[in-house]
Amino acid sequence: KVKMEGLKDKKPNQISGGQKQRIALIRALAREPRILLLDEPLSAIDEELRKELQGELKSFQREYAIPTIMVTHSKEEALKLADRIIKMEKGKIKEEERPEEFWVDACVDIVEKKYTQDALLLVIRVKDKLLRVKLDDRGL
Repeated sequence: KVKMEGLKDKKPNQISGGQKQRIALIRALAREPRILLLDEPLSAIDEELRKELQGELKSFQREYAIPTIMVTHSKEEALKLADRIIKMEKGKIKEEERPEEFWVDACVDIVEKKYTQDALLLVIRVKDKLLRVKLDDRGL
């Protein structure tokens, strides 16, 4: 299930950084925690493996219904994994938003915002143009 076949006889110095990250996550999940706290869990691995592990982490989190708090400096990672994004500055919550709201750049004015059961509907002004945008779990 976790794609770790063939590692049972290997020593820690014989496995890759990605395998070590995956094992650390498996060990944390094996304890059946009520909440999972992760601090930059995927920061030490290459981009290709990082994307794979992001998918696995999201899958485990959903399958086992484990509330997860994750610290990351990667906007892409936050957008892919989060249900809520909390921006902090000097230990204080500065902003809280849903991932689908996060992409809106400061130079864009939100004219209208409406939540439906399955999407966020926005009317945004970019320069002199109004755009209607629908965001759902598949993206734009």
